[in-house]
Amino acid sequence: MRNYIRDNKVKDGFMKRGIYAAMFDMPKKMEKSLKIAKNDNHREYMIRSFLKLAKVSGSEKIISQLS
Repeated sequence: MRNYIRDNKVKDGFMKRGIYAAMFDMPKKMEKSLKIAKNDNHREYMIRSFLKLAKVSGSEKIISQLS
């Protein structure tokens, strides 16, 4: 998780919160993060990122919610 944040230079707190939620299977926290998205393109980027991280960590609730 830290490497992903560092490599992609994520600065926004709500994006970091969503990454944490995707990794540790917390759908409510992820939904709050998606509500704060800047625009539709940013929201789609966040969904793709969260889905990729959820697949790596095996978060079934997040995968089913985003798919």
